[in-house]
Amino acid sequence: MLERHHLIADRYHNKGTAFTKDERNRFHLHGILPPVVEDRDTHLACVRTEYDAEHGDLARHAFLRGLQERDSVLFYRFLTGQFVVVSSHTV
Repeated sequence: MLERHHLIADRYHNKGTAFTKDERNRFHLHGILPPVVEDRDTHLACVRTEYDAEHGDLARHAFLRGLQERDSVLFYRFLTGQFVVVSSHTV
């Protein structure tokens, strides 16, 4: 089992505020995460808002690279949603 600080630093396991109360208790994450619990769909909506607020391709690229370094699962989930949007426009 990963230690709590390694769990938060691991971009493949870190869920940020999406850790449930049970997971926070099990992994002793209280005090190193904000007290609010949000689901992954809320995270995805925030990513969409932040991505849309970026101006220019370079800024969007930098935003996505930062997201990938922090939370790879959310990064790929966002890209998958983007692919569906882009492909539906081209059909």
